[in-house]
Amino acid sequence: MSSEGYGYGKVIRDRRLDLGLTQRQVANQCGITDSALAHIEREMRLPSESVVEHIIKALRLSPKVRSELKAELKVAREKQARQRVRNRAEGEGRLVGRYEVPDAKDLERDLTEDPDLLEGYRYLKKALSKRSQRKTVLRALKAWGSDS
Repeated sequence: MSSEGYGYGKVIRDRRLDLGLTQRQVANQCGITDSALAHIEREMRLPSESVVEHIIKALRLSPKVRSELKAELKVAREKQARQRVRNRAEGEGRLVGRYEVPDAKDLERDLTEDPDLLEGYRYLKKALSKRSQRKTVLRALKAWGSDS
């Protein structure tokens, strides 16, 4: 696997070439366009879980390579998530209401350095994504914020 960043595209491309298949042949087996597969191989696009399963089947990946590919994709998804956090909070010290929006680099550092904070962030994100829980969570956060 790749030691620099992630290398899921290289794994896919190398296996496809080893089998002597074209991008179009693999893409047709996976139900995607050859252009989409090209983007995946160049790591310009992350494949969905279902597309990954189709690629694994089409390329007849061994269990070892399959797990390595999934590990590379996990790293890529985490990197993409960190980039989204950076993009959302680009401006330093922006105020939303009376609360300061943290700098993206500070937020990323906090989340990567503190596993408990990251777990809490994931829990809140999940809870806020559920309509039935959103009001309760927001009320609790506002109450906590007013006590601080």
